[in-house]
Amino acid sequence: MAMKYRLKFGSHTRYEDGRRVTLQPGDIFEPSEVELQAFGDKLEHVHMIESPAAGNELEELRERAKDLGVENTNKMGKDRLLKKIALKEEEQEQQFDKDGDEQ
Repeated sequence: MAMKYRLKFGSHTRYEDGRRVTLQPGDIFEPSEVELQAFGDKLEHVHMIESPAAGNELEELRERAKDLGVENTNKMGKDRLLKKIALKEEEQEQQFDKDGDEQ
């Protein structure tokens, strides 16, 4: 089982499955040995214990976020997904209110 780390500060761009992914503070990922050596001071080891139910919840949140137009949800944790979902829902409500006022 690979060790997971949390990005403490700054951002980090890497390639995963041929796609460019930018990690933000708080994101959890599995760094390569090169990344560990180069960015060790920016990383914090985390102990992940995830029940099957928690995994399902995370997948459901990712689906909901994608449906709302949030991009790059694969590496987001629960807290970040919830924030992004709330922001998108608020944006949609504001747009709905704006559209309703124009009629």
